Amino acid sequence: MSFVKIIFLSLLAIFSFGCSGSIPARPEALKVGQPQFSPPAIAHWVENNGLEVYLLEDHELPLLAGDFYFKFGSLTEGDSPKGQVEALMSQLRAGGIAGSTPQSLDAELDSVGVAIEGSAGGEFSSVSFSSHKSDLELVFSKLQGLLTNPAFDEKRLAIWKSQAVDTIGRRREDPDTIANATFAKALYGEKSIYSLLATKDSIGSISSSKLKALSRKRILPGGATLAVTGDITQEQLKNALQKYLGSWQGQGEKREVATAPEFTPSPGLYFVDSDFQQSAVIIGHLGPKRMSSDQYALSVFNRYFARGAFGSVLFTEVRSKRGFAYSVDGGFNPGAKTGEFSIDMGTRAEITGAAVQEVINQINLVRTQTPPVDKIDDVKAAVKQGFIFNFAKPSSALTREVMLNLLGYPKNFNESYLPSISAVTPEEVRRTASSRLNPENLIMVVVGKLDGKALAKSLNLPFYRVEFSTYPKVFK
Repeated sequence: MSFVKIIFLSLLAIFSFGCSGSIPARPEALKVGQPQFSPPAIAHWVENNGLEVYLLEDHELPLLAGDFYFKFGSLTEGDSPKGQVEALMSQLRAGGIAGSTPQSLDAELDSVGVAIEGSAGGEFSSVSFSSHKSDLELVFSKLQGLLTNPAFDEKRLAIWKSQAVDTIGRRREDPDTIANATFAKALYGEKSIYSLLATKDSIGSISSSKLKALSRKRILPGGATLAVTGDITQEQLKNALQKYLGSWQGQGEKREVATAPEFTPSPGLYFVDSDFQQSAVIIGHLGPKRMSSDQYALSVFNRYFARGAFGSVLFTEVRSKRGFAYSVDGGFNPGAKTGEFSIDMGTRAEITGAAVQEVINQINLVRTQTPPVDKIDDVKAAVKQGFIFNFAKPSSALTREVMLNLLGYPKNFNESYLPSISAVTPEEVRRTASSRLNPENLIMVVVGKLDGKALAKSLNLPFYRVEFSTYPKVFK
């Protein structure tokens, strides 16, 4: 079934409901039919140099887009200065190609509307491109230079480092940044790669020679993945790869996501005194890894309890009924080696205690009370309807296919997802909440202008004072 037909049938179900009955009082009460799912046909092969390639042809418009994925990121480079991966992927493009100026590359690409950018993530880094199909040769000729012979221009690197240091100095100005950094430190400890932040010294230690050395180890075809979508055939893409990247050789060094060091978090209230009249709040603890045995129940729980705004338990009880928060959202966030449960909330400083207490109340309730059947049916319908939008565009369908493969999900994950969500029961949601949520282990971070000690006392929690300039320092 085509993407257009999938969306059309979903909209038809919505309009049919509106014509045959009264309009529901709330968006989550909208009833739609069972979504129909058929994965698109994606070509897949491996080049002689080890580059894995995915192609989803889309001839509707004369455009091309693609991403090279490399299996390294900020969570794999524990032996590198913090910030070096971000510098590498930024300067791989910004620094230009050896033998010419970065300005000349900028001008050449801008003149025809070609975009090539690098970006760094936690587990993967990527180089993306987009263009008109007529610029295929230009795109791959420039990719050849950037991937195999990047310049890492000294002046551009100096500008990037200056901007990075300036960003570090401005961390104190953003309560959400403060809260997230403090939460990570309280959860993972002082020395974990999951909590470390770039510092002025770590940024200062980055040099063009170090970036060149790192690129020679990491920016290699063996173990990398290329995903392309657009107005191009498999033969055309293979020819371009052979012509421009056929001589690109080497096996990228295998990098695993770092395991969190042995550390036992200390539950309690971590308080950052600030001049903000609103409080930024994070409440949570450690959680499961990806692909846990209860992953489908976790997906339903997330939507039921805190994620997806309208209709979730926390949105209804904390924001809508009681007006305790401007925003409240969260849930379980599984990771490669460890995961988290976290609730993020924004509220007025003077009602922070009441808001936090209500979140705790709801956490305790969801562990013991089985959700209503009709509510879970609505939630499962919403989860399933949201799932099909992963395939609304060829580019998003392709990205999902590639990422599932990179993250190690089984090949039939898409096909089994909808039936697995359908099979989740209300009692299973309760059991998952009961086993996964640990109220006695909650870490609460509050950034705001209020009496933190009094708040901790009212909640019967240990109190930790946190000083934050560019980095959180915790004091008991």
